[in-house]
Amino acid sequence: MNRSLSIVAGLALAGPLAAADTIKVLIVDGQNNHNWRATTPVLKAVLEESKLFTVDVATTPDRPRSPQKPKDSSNAEAAAKYEDDLAKFKKAEAVYKESFAAFRPKFKDYQVVVSNYNGDLWPATTRSDFAEFVSHGG
Repeated sequence: MNRSLSIVAGLALAGPLAAADTIKVLIVDGQNNHNWRATTPVLKAVLEESKLFTVDVATTPDRPRSPQKPKDSSNAEAAAKYEDDLAKFKKAEAVYKESFAAFRPKFKDYQVVVSNYNGDLWPATTRSDFAEFVSHGG
C-alpha cells in the first residue's frame, strides 16, 4: 500500500514538472585541464534529452600557446623558425587578450550556469555579472 501511494504521489508531482517551461541553462567552456571540446556536447545532449532544459553554450576565445625554444640554439634554421613562430604568437596573444576582455555572457538570461571551464580569470565585468546572477538566485 505504501509503495502504491509513493508511486501515485511521484506521478502526481511529476505532472506539473513536465508541463512547466523548460529551464534555461548556459554551459561556459573554452579552457580546461580536460577535453572540454568533447565533454560540452555530451553535457548539452544529456540535459536536453531530459526535455527539462534548453541549453546554450558560451565559449571563451582560444588562448594561443607560445612556441618552444629550439633544443639546439646553434641551429640557425631552427632559431629563425622560432623567432618567426614567436612573432606570430605575440600577434595571436594580442588578439586573444582583446577578444577575451570582451567575453561577457548574459548570465541573467539563464536560470542555471554549468561550468566546464578552468582557465584564465574572467574579465572583471564578467565576474561581476556572474556574482550578480548568483546573488539573485541563479
